[in-house]
Amino acid sequence: SEVKIGAICKHPLKTANIVLDKKLKVPLKITDDNKLTGEIKLMKDGIYSFEMLDKNEKLASDSNPLSIKIIKDLDPQITIIDPKKDLSVSEKDSVKLEYESSDDFGLKEISLHYNINDLKEIDIILNSFKDKQKTFKNTYQWDLNPLGLKSGDKVAYHLKVKDNDTVSGPKNSDSQIYHLEVYSYKEKHKEIIDLQATLSQEMSNLLSDEL
Repeated sequence: SEVKIGAICKHPLKTANIVLDKKLKVPLKITDDNKLTGEIKLMKDGIYSFEMLDKNEKLASDSNPLSIKIIKDLDPQITIIDPKKDLSVSEKDSVKLEYESSDDFGLKEISLHYNINDLKEIDIILNSFKDKQKTFKNTYQWDLNPLGLKSGDKVAYHLKVKDNDTVSGPKNSDSQIYHLEVYSYKEKHKEIIDLQATLSQEMSNLLSDEL
């Protein structure tokens, strides 16, 4: 984690440091009004103290160092809210994906990953984040027409999220995997026309019997 340090000294200083674990010294910036500022990167638990040299070359340091407790960075979370089930679709359909994501450190990127008939996985970046946004909810209208799907094809898909942890390294998480089974739009249309014709014939037969 990156930690910003801020302090105020009562007396003018020449130099000031943060001392980590009694050995690593990190210089602090000193402003004209004796404010101390700086940043340190922490990877593990430890202790720290201030070490200061005043204008008279007198060195002073904390007699009681303070403790540092690192809280582990959690993995980011990504969930498909809707549809939360496998679907039967035509090759010309579009699927509306509603999803939400969160991370305690901050989100970096959300992407859609899919494969057709267990072949090469393809990814589409849905969202990118510059600021340390911790929660996000959105929808994506996934147009299936450009995929060139055919009747009988099966599509497996999920969402992936990356956090922006630049200290210990980005972490990834995946949503649950869902599936799309493709039927032919033309064949389905023909089935409906045939069904309508059959129902119409049956109704005509019933009317004929009554007459």
